[in-house]
Amino acid sequence: MPVRRRSRRVAVAVSLALMVALVGTIAIAPSAGARRAIISKNYYLSSSTFSRAGSPYAWRFSVSKSSFGASLSVSASRKMDNGNLVQSHSWSFSLPSSAVTVKSDLSSATVGTTDKMAPFGKVDMKFSPSKKAVKSVSKCPKNGDVLSTTYNRQGAFSGTFRFVPNDPGLPDVVKRTKIGGTAQKTLTTDATCSYPETCTSSSTSLLVYNSKGSLSVFRSGKRTTLSFSASESMAPASIYHSIQASGLPKSAFSWDQTGDAVVNTSGAAPFMGKTTLKTNGSNKQHPASKCTEYTTWTEKWKTGKVVGKFDTGDVTLTGSTISGGLYQRVA
Repeated sequence: MPVRRRSRRVAVAVSLALMVALVGTIAIAPSAGARRAIISKNYYLSSSTFSRAGSPYAWRFSVSKSSFGASLSVSASRKMDNGNLVQSHSWSFSLPSSAVTVKSDLSSATVGTTDKMAPFGKVDMKFSPSKKAVKSVSKCPKNGDVLSTTYNRQGAFSGTFRFVPNDPGLPDVVKRTKIGGTAQKTLTTDATCSYPETCTSSSTSLLVYNSKGSLSVFRSGKRTTLSFSASESMAPASIYHSIQASGLPKSAFSWDQTGDAVVNTSGAAPFMGKTTLKTNGSNKQHPASKCTEYTTWTEKWKTGKVVGKFDTGDVTLTGSTISGGLYQRVA
């Protein structure tokens, strides 16, 4: 009998030990949607679009600041054909962190470029909010972990905005003393999230390029989109030019089973010259992914050219230096 009583006490002790271990395990296990550590804080200031008398462009500027530094971008875009044709230009400048100040609650922010943009002018403006901050949270759909939290606050900028494009195809100077805008703060956590591959409809795309610029062509269903881009540098600015023509007919982009592609840019006039570019496809590859199969070809220039007719000057893709790739995806 004493042995049996001792056995029961041992069994109870073991059971209690297992319960304590289990409770301890449950207590330290991270729960779904648990608070995660913040690993970065980024601020973003953005003006509303505004016009300049005598110019067809809509102008705006934006500023970003992080632990890596600050930068300012000025952009201009104009549209034709109900927005299906868009020509855009942007100028980006690196700034010291001290050039941008933002209060944590977005109650105030300042931008002071001093001479860091010369000879492209300067921006010396203060942001004042007119509404309370609006909070939005991005979570991982799989486990509910918070990926980032963003605060947006509407208001206006006041002070000096004076931008000099330094290009004869654009206004000599763009000035403003008051502009609507927003201030944003984003807190990113250390959470990670995996997403399943998204199966999309069938599409075909082409990219051709050389040292002067690039042309991207995308077709899905009965519509084709052409995107032409070119970049240049004029210290201290990095300058980017782009043209996009959307809603073009299916016939604007064709290819055959050998991968040879033909692009007709007539639908992009007057932002692109009315010409036809032909390429030779080779090196056919036919791998498959989770929900699609696709084929790729290596492209080389054959005949024709593409001319981006920017207000800042024409940029031409032509000659044997053009190369790229054709990609066909079948859902």
